[in-house]
Amino acid sequence: MKRKWYYFMTWVLCMGLMLITTGCGGSSKSSYDYNYSKQMVGNAMEAPMPPEMSKEEIAPDADFSSGKFELPTKEQFIVRTRLSVETKEFDESVKKIEALASELKGYIESVEASYGTTYDRNRNRSVFYMLRIPKGSSATAVNTIKSEVGLVVDEQMSTENVTKRIRDTKRDIELLKAKEDRLIELSKKTEDIEALIHIETELAEIISNREYSQAALQNLEYDVQYDFLSINLREVRETKVIEEDNFLGDVKTAFRDSIDGMVDFFQGLVIFLVRSWFALLIMALIIIIVIWLIKRISKRAAKKRLERMNAHPPVYPMNYAAPNMGVNQPQPEKMESEKTESEKTK
Repeated sequence: MKRKWYYFMTWVLCMGLMLITTGCGGSSKSSYDYNYSKQMVGNAMEAPMPPEMSKEEIAPDADFSSGKFELPTKEQFIVRTRLSVETKEFDESVKKIEALASELKGYIESVEASYGTTYDRNRNRSVFYMLRIPKGSSATAVNTIKSEVGLVVDEQMSTENVTKRIRDTKRDIELLKAKEDRLIELSKKTEDIEALIHIETELAEIISNREYSQAALQNLEYDVQYDFLSINLREVRETKVIEEDNFLGDVKTAFRDSIDGMVDFFQGLVIFLVRSWFALLIMALIIIIVIWLIKRISKRAAKKRLERMNAHPPVYPMNYAAPNMGVNQPQPEKMESEKTESEKTK
């Protein structure tokens, strides 16, 4: 008893030391994180802002979905917006999206559509649109989609500042153009054939690089002038919105989802049986025939085995009577010691 009590007290002391050590470590880590965060915030507040982005130009943090999103006018941005939309009226939503592109004086860059089959209830129709709309129209387009097209379940927006890239590309083009002009002037003054060939080769390479840079600059400027708007539209039977953001609301939603899932399961099962009844019937007939053949073969094998046993009965010792196998066999004679008095007198 004393030994058990000693082990118990040792275990309690060890657990207490572990808890104290863990608490001290957690508190020291928390204080370290707090001091580190405080130091980082102080450094961030003391750090000067870059000259290209003043405080008035930090507009990407504005409310985008409310239509108040604005970008610095001095900077050049590529704006990309991605929306995932659910709708019960798929055809009407498609028409509204295509009409929206025309209303905003944009165009549809690409379309990817996926249409479910007639028998597939779980695969609804969906379509992916990549729209290019004029600069500054993204907020208007998002608000229109939210109010007229369907329920927006996912929204993402990103901006890429390409001001420096455009400036650097323009400078590279100017340098290449100046070098190209110098080589052209030099080629006019050169009479040496080998030198002229070398100049022409270098000139062709410079012209190729300049044209490549000009094409890249045009693409950048075009992407700045036309925003990217990608819309993933998906057809659903019911659009669900969280009404109560609490435990009871979650329980109601989970219960409703379980009922809907059970109904969908039985509906899908009935549709599967109706669609596959002929194949299931053929499969059932094959299984019945196979079982019947197996039973018949087993009965025949058992009958043949019984016939062989009856035709060649086993030989047993004289002291034991042979089992009755359905054939009249002579009984072995008893020994003198086993005969009764009546049998001896006979």
